[in-house]
Amino acid sequence: MKTMMSKPVRVIVLAFSVFATFNAKSAESFGGGDVKKGNLSISVSDKGVIDAVSVNGIRILGTNGGISTSGSPKDEWQPWCPQMWGRDIKVEKTDTADCTTITTTGVMKPKDVEGQNNFKTVIKVYADKIVFTAKIDTSVKDLWKRCGGSFRLDAANFANAKFRADGGEWKDVPEARGNRNLLWPENAAVLDVKGGKYLATFKFDGIKTHFFDERKGEKPVLMLEYNSPQQEFSDERGNKNYGAEFSVTVSLKEDK
Repeated sequence: MKTMMSKPVRVIVLAFSVFATFNAKSAESFGGGDVKKGNLSISVSDKGVIDAVSVNGIRILGTNGGISTSGSPKDEWQPWCPQMWGRDIKVEKTDTADCTTITTTGVMKPKDVEGQNNFKTVIKVYADKIVFTAKIDTSVKDLWKRCGGSFRLDAANFANAKFRADGGEWKDVPEARGNRNLLWPENAAVLDVKGGKYLATFKFDGIKTHFFDERKGEKPVLMLEYNSPQQEFSDERGNKNYGAEFSVTVSLKEDK
């Protein structure tokens, strides 16, 4: 009886494997461009950096050069080293029916310090969300003070904006514009922002975000800035490495 029951299971597994093979394309080199799933589309640079995210063709947010490191043993904030300055960059794209994956690897070397970082980012684009993961590591302890990135919501598309942190109460973005962290003194693992006709939700894992009012500039934005201090990791042989690892899930939609 056991033998008879096990045969159909093998057939099902084989059929699933064949189905998956025909529905997933192998990774191909990607030189940058647009990726679209449903109403959601993103523009990615040749360095694997998210330049813009749009809903139904309307630009909603961008980033500031991808992930970055900042600080050194000599200075709290300098040098700043973004992904867009990276070297030996390799970007690949993989398509399936429900998701496009963009994987980027390379090296980031901060100026005027001895040492460099290896990094890997993965962008998964679905019809209703983007999942972004990043890992950066170096053999040099204290090569940098913090690693992270930012998302910049176009303020023009978030009129009379409201926000809430970690599922709390909705709060108004004050009418008086100013360069300040609206979450001070706390950071958030989940941040919702709505205004005009859009709702944006950011869920962070392994890192938390600030929320800055940056509407005074030539390109007024509401900016999420997230960063993590350098952490120590050990492999199975006890070798130490230093870096950071985190992910962000971004959901964008029209708030009807």
